[in-house]
Amino acid sequence: MKRAEALARNRVTTDLLLEARERCEARLDHLLSMGDVELAVPQRFFRTDSIVPPPPDEAAAPDPDALGRRIGERIRQERRERLWTQQQLADRTGIRRPNIARLERGSGLPNLATLFKVAVGLELSLSELIG
Repeated sequence: MKRAEALARNRVTTDLLLEARERCEARLDHLLSMGDVELAVPQRFFRTDSIVPPPPDEAAAPDPDALGRRIGERIRQERRERLWTQQQLADRTGIRRPNIARLERGSGLPNLATLFKVAVGLELSLSELIG
């Protein structure tokens, strides 16, 4: 039952990401159509190549635990490349240090809000963080 719930949660998260991207792109198109608009947002925040729709069947779906571990490894890798401690990342994200450690260990699957805070703290897009 946990696997089915996790898969459903992943599908909802993917749907929300795709919906948010579409709204952002529509707003950006509107702003650009007005002319003489300077954008202060780096282009990397609009990358779409790593957003993938959910798999067609549950048999082909990734294991949520493996996904959590992969995201945790990515967070640890990015933090270490910057030579930051977990506390420094915690200070930049507003997430408590024990929770940063839990994320890096891959204990569970983080929600979208947490991933967004970490991505902003690491100065990455969500797709770069989870890609």
